[in-house]
Amino acid sequence: NQKNFDAAANIFDVYINIPLFPALAEENLLVTDTNYTFYKYNAGIAHYQAGTPEHIAKAVQYFQELTESNFNDQNAVYQILLNILLTSANDTASYVKNLEVAAKKFPTENYYIEQLVDYYVQKKENDKAIVYLEQAIQNNPSNEHNYFLLGRVKEEMGDFDAAEALYDKTIEMKPDHIYAYTFKGNIIYNRAVDIDNKANEIKDNKEYQKAKAEANAMLEKSLPFYEKALELKPDDYENIRWLRSIYYRLDKKDKYNEMEQRLKTLGF
Repeated sequence: NQKNFDAAANIFDVYINIPLFPALAEENLLVTDTNYTFYKYNAGIAHYQAGTPEHIAKAVQYFQELTESNFNDQNAVYQILLNILLTSANDTASYVKNLEVAAKKFPTENYYIEQLVDYYVQKKENDKAIVYLEQAIQNNPSNEHNYFLLGRVKEEMGDFDAAEALYDKTIEMKPDHIYAYTFKGNIIYNRAVDIDNKANEIKDNKEYQKAKAEANAMLEKSLPFYEKALELKPDDYENIRWLRSIYYRLDKKDKYNEMEQRLKTLGF
């Protein structure tokens, strides 16, 4: 309570080292003392909060040992260990190794899959991200968010048709998944922009007008997805901006003005 984490860590260390005393070896306290892992968990927290490099190293050691123990909340152990490795120890290799282990131990826990996918996508190792997502879907086919994440990776790879199909699957499974609507809308919107850009290179006026009409039709096709996302989250700034842009390009003045007013109300 006095926030003296250094002193607390040292006190916990004394308790943790008791079973290692030769005189107590026969009692096998590492196995028989049911409070041992509980104290090691709290020791790890105290070392982490103490914050010095030495304390952080000790925290990593304790939580790493707890992953191989009978501590009853392994999910919490991994999440704390991963946070320390990433934000305090700056040990990316150990972070990824433990993340992969945790993803296998807790196949229904979205956190580990999301972090792995994010890591591999940033490293441009999309194939590895796909392997984990496909395994996650196999382990838990009723989890719609993994279909969404797979769609995001496919989109990152430029496979827009596959991404769109996966967003559709997500929406089918969870009709209020706001981001599936938004990202599907983005794919259709970007198709409209591509058509429009190509139209601007056309010299023949008749063909130009035809291409412009096609671009506008594609923009119209994107609208229901953005509008549904707005219905689900009325104060989503980015989505309002998307809609304002589309309404402007389609000359829907009343709708455009409505989005302008929403932005002003939100302080933009």
